[in-house]
Amino acid sequence: MRTDIARWIADRPLLIVAATSLFLTTLPGCGGSGGSGSSTQGNSQISQSRVGLTSVLTHMNDNRRDGLNLSETTLTPANVQPATFGKVAAFAVQGYVYAQPLYVPNVRMTGNRISNLLIVATQHDQLYAFDVDTKALAWHIDYLAAGTGVSTLSSEDVADCDDIVPEIGITSTPVVDQLTSTVFVLVRTKEVVDGTPVFYQRLHAVDLGTGQELLTPTSVTGPPPDYASTGTAVFDTRMDNQRAALVLANNQVYIAWASHCDITPYMGWLMSFDKRTLQPTAYWTPVPYSHSGGIWLSGAGPSVDENGDLYVPVANGSDHDQIGPKNNYRSSLVRLHWSSADGFNVVDYFAPYNYQFMDDGDMDFGSGAALLLPPQAGSPHPHLLVTRDKVGGVYVLDRDDLGKWQANDNSQAVQNFLVPGFGLSSMLYWNSTLYVAGGGQMLFAYTFDPVTQQFNTVPKTSFPYKLEFRGPTPSLSANGNTNALLWIVTDYSKGKHAVLHALDANDISKELYSSATMPDRDTAGIGVKFVVPTVADGLVFVGAQNEVDMYGLLRQ
Repeated sequence: MRTDIARWIADRPLLIVAATSLFLTTLPGCGGSGGSGSSTQGNSQISQSRVGLTSVLTHMNDNRRDGLNLSETTLTPANVQPATFGKVAAFAVQGYVYAQPLYVPNVRMTGNRISNLLIVATQHDQLYAFDVDTKALAWHIDYLAAGTGVSTLSSEDVADCDDIVPEIGITSTPVVDQLTSTVFVLVRTKEVVDGTPVFYQRLHAVDLGTGQELLTPTSVTGPPPDYASTGTAVFDTRMDNQRAALVLANNQVYIAWASHCDITPYMGWLMSFDKRTLQPTAYWTPVPYSHSGGIWLSGAGPSVDENGDLYVPVANGSDHDQIGPKNNYRSSLVRLHWSSADGFNVVDYFAPYNYQFMDDGDMDFGSGAALLLPPQAGSPHPHLLVTRDKVGGVYVLDRDDLGKWQANDNSQAVQNFLVPGFGLSSMLYWNSTLYVAGGGQMLFAYTFDPVTQQFNTVPKTSFPYKLEFRGPTPSLSANGNTNALLWIVTDYSKGKHAVLHALDANDISKELYSSATMPDRDTAGIGVKFVVPTVADGLVFVGAQNEVDMYGLLRQ
């Protein structure tokens, strides 16, 4: 483990870079090996070329799930144009990239080298770190090399569900602890033990600078039999699908589960693991005496407020008993407080009045992240969140009083309105504007009135591009409130190449750039669903099948 002095240095990379950037010269590349896998070493000569400014350490940038990078000083509406902006690199990987690529600047590597790293996890159970400035591989872990008979899962392994293809390995977005220079990742494998396939889900902690395992990986097995608050629920390592992004807060790594194709039995779960030991600390399920209640969020993670409370949208369930009694919280937005003494405790919840009708029609509530809006001091509702359901319903809720359930309508919500199209993505809020993708329709922008605390339900502008069924989750880059760009990735299905779009965030009807405009130069890899573009330090990263594409300003 690191000494206190070494940790102090690791926690202050910008200070170190500032002191050394004038004389850093070309240094040999380094590799590392994972404790449960093998690692390969980049063979390029690597030097620090620039100081990174912006980190993307978790899905949608931060625990508010706002998707905002407001420190972007390079990319502007003036230079994100086909003549000056385009694809500058493609990082080849093994496996489809369902997880959002993460970006960690100024990482101290072996030999006192500083690198700006791209972290990529794939469905082929591979974890990569690339130096984005030199395009070199910094380190690589192959979790399938842990022993003989180790493989990813197939559709046949999960009752012929083909929702995730062609294999199931690392599906969720990892999370990075920049303070300790650690990547946390959940890896799924099938391993033949005495001739019998056994299914594992393991939490790993990996050193950012070397790719070495820092702790003994923890095999997730669910709560012990005497864990009273989870009732009769059972964790299934084969059928419980770990889709939602990992979350870091309260010195815990939070991990959530859903299902494969809604094939029962399965249970929605949320579990916490101590980031310092990887040992489990608490368990919660929204359906302790039935089944279902998946935590999907279209690949996003639960949100966390300034007090450390979690906001967890939960999808449909099987138990039509009233929500609340018997700790039944499927089809709800649940606020949970975690403590080392008591684990998870429900603080409050919201459920739509017609949850039974929604359950029966598979109209999942909780189909996107709970977006925590900026505080609005002096307002009747200073702490708002926005979430959605699968059929286009948008719910604006008061975090201080979510409203629980009432029988006849949703008037306990601050606002509830319908967006054209399906709601299988997360939303974004910036500059009093809510950006919402209507799956099968278009991307819409709705204006917020801070006095009435209501959104105008007629969009102020839209992007006239036919979206696919799930719709995109956007990202936004700006320099404070200037030079704002909205980024989305479309065209993921049926073997099509993904398309990266850049829109004027003040008027999304104005498309500034599309990777389809210059196909010979800028075409991205074959698309995968739920891709979120990662924007940082003048670069945009797009996950695809067997590659991650990097876009930036072109050399003139």
